[in-house]
Order: sequence, then C-alpha cells, then structure tokens
Amino acid sequence: MSKRLEKLPIVGEKLGALKDFIKEEIEGGLKYLSDPEKLTNLKQYIQNANRGSKLTTATRKMTPEQLGFDLFSGPLPLPLDKGKLDVPVGSVPLTEMGTVISPIKRVKEEPFDFDKARAQNARFIPLEGDRTDLGVLRKVNETMLKNPVLLEAGYKYATNPLNYDALRMWASDIGKLSAIKNKAIKSSEDGKFPVYGVFTNMGGESGNYSDMIVNTFFELLPSFNIKKKDFKALDKFLKSDKQIGKKWPGIENEEEARIFLANNGSARIKFAQAIEKAEFRNAGFPDIASIRAATNVDDMIGLGTGDASGRMIAEIDLDAPISDVSGHGTYKYALKRKEGTPVYRAANERGAFVDIPRFMLFDDFLKMRREIDAPVGSDNRALSMRLPQQIGASDELLRYLSAQKRGYPYNN
Repeated sequence: MSKRLEKLPIVGEKLGALKDFIKEEIEGGLKYLSDPEKLTNLKQYIQNANRGSKLTTATRKMTPEQLGFDLFSGPLPLPLDKGKLDVPVGSVPLTEMGTVISPIKRVKEEPFDFDKARAQNARFIPLEGDRTDLGVLRKVNETMLKNPVLLEAGYKYATNPLNYDALRMWASDIGKLSAIKNKAIKSSEDGKFPVYGVFTNMGGESGNYSDMIVNTFFELLPSFNIKKKDFKALDKFLKSDKQIGKKWPGIENEEEARIFLANNGSARIKFAQAIEKAEFRNAGFPDIASIRAATNVDDMIGLGTGDASGRMIAEIDLDAPISDVSGHGTYKYALKRKEGTPVYRAANERGAFVDIPRFMLFDDFLKMRREIDAPVGSDNRALSMRLPQQIGASDELLRYLSAQKRGYPYNN
C-alpha cells in the first residue's frame, strides 16, 4: 500500500481495516468503452434524462455529430430541436468521462428466490439509496486525486466484508432507519412473516448528500488553476444560500470547509448544486457531473430512477436494535440483517442476477395509486414518502423473471 493511501485523512482507520480487501485498480466510465458501447450508454442516458439518469441539471444543445451518432446507424434517442439534442452534461463531454478505482472485494450475494418468498407471504420494504460505489477512488477523467477517496457504497454497503461480518445491511440517519424498522415490525405481524429490505436506486445526482462527492471535489481542486476572484465569487454565492449561510468558512480554508460540510447534509447538496452552475463551470472548477459519474457504480450510467431495484435484498432483524456504529462516513446508524441469513440479489429462474424495475417489485402500491387516479409523475416521490410494503411477489414479477430465459417483453 502506498504511503499516500496510509496517510489518507478522510479514510483513517477504516482504510487500514480494509487493506486486505483492496483489489488492483481498474478503469471505468464511457471513456474506456468501445464505440458501440459508448453509443448504447449515451442513448440510454439521453432517453432516461427525465427519469433520473442525468448527472447534472446543466444542459448543452449538441448535434448528433458532436455526440458521435454520425458514426452509427439506428434511430436517435429523442426528436431533434433545430438539429440538436438537449444533453445533461457539465464541462466535460460524457464520452470523455473516466475513472480509476481500486474496488473492494465484496462478499458474494446469493440469488433471491421470489417463488419461495411468495409461498412464505414475505414482505418487502424499499430501501432507497444512491448509486455510489465501493472502493478507493484514485482518478477522475485525467486528474489524479491529491489523496484517494474511500467510496462507501449504496447497495454494495451490505457486502463490504466489515459490514457483512457485523450484520450491517443498510446505513442511514436514525429517523429514516427507525421508520423502516417500525414498518418492518408492523408488516411482519408479530414476526409471523419474514420482512426483506430491497434496494431501489435513486437518480444519478443522488450522491450529492454523501460526503464522497465533497471529498472528491476537494481532492481534485489543487490540480485546477482557479483565480482568486472566482474563489471569492463562489464564497459569496455560498454564503447567500440559506442552507449554508454566513458561517461558511471559505473554500480556500479547506479543513474548516470540509468539517462544515461533513456536519451538514443539506449544505453538501447545495454545495454540489452551486459548483455545477455555469458561472463556476466556466471558471474552471472541477466538473461535478464527472465527480458524480466517478463515484457512482459504473454500470448504472443511463439508468432511470428505480431501474436497478433488487441489487441488494436482505432480511431485516426485527429484534436487533439499530446500531450506532455504521462504518459509513455519511450515515452514522445501521439497520441489522438477521443473523444466519445471506445478502441476496434479485435473480431470474436460472439464478442469473437481474435488475428489476421498481414498480414491478412494489406492484401493490402502484395499483393502489392507479385506483385513486394519483398522477404517474409523482409515483417515485410517493414511494419515498409513504414507505410502502409489498406482500409476496406479483404475477407480473414472476412472469418477468421467467421470461429472462426467452427475452422480454414476454409472450403470454
């Protein structure tokens, strides 16, 4: 292990505990894909922009030629507006975004048996999480980080060997975990039925709340030539924000700024949103869209909100108290997995892991909303607010899993 890693200030003892699980570094991102793979991901990203795929609120109008569509046959992902597409992108083109990360060796998930869960009348509760990866981030695009940043994961959190051994399945704040735990106890009907927490992904910008975005930004910043006047302009803007305010210590006071942001999740969101504004993008600050892409799991680029549901499933221990030791830098509390049970992942009838659309998993909740004529556009927010339960697996879900053998859409 390099001395730079050993001295990493934001990782500290956690990195030392994980050193035996750190794997060789790998390259990721659209930059390192073949041209056909880039096109596939790019189309998916643009098509799902209004469904949560976007990495930034900033947009640029780009011609198909600028995106590389002139090199390939096939339809464009969206209608053109005066010959151009609206593409959510920051200061770095999507196809030039890349990362170098040392993954952390994970405990292998087991395929989840939905047929068995249906026979048990098992209950499912959504665990909404960001897309952040598990590993040691070393490089974003062409820039090495001053110090590598430990990525502590969304759905991969439960299979971090340290968390797995401690039965920690999900990290969050105490209020959110208490609501999940209480819902699970009620859903179980006094322990009569098993209750599973199921990961369901948030949008591409959802990592804003985590400290991984902020930490990566500050580790990149020394490599960028920012003018004094632009630092002052950013500080002025941040101090004018209600979530940040006059107590902001100034971005050049790195240690104080990082401490301030570490203790204020709302401020972290506002900070990331400020950096992606045109004024600060043009001033040459690190590209927040690239940072989000680098800290997110690589194969989730272009997916809409909820499209990768089921990547982590674990049975909730109804008797264990919420742990005040999480092993996570952003979230201080952890929900416990039932002892003696594995961490699962959604799988088809052959046992191959598959992603499941969110509302195919939580079918009862979706049907209830259609019955009351609730707007489709607010389904995701309603799921976040209501924390619904699903009893068993729906017929549509079982057909979907069965159909993976012969393709989807399936014939019935």
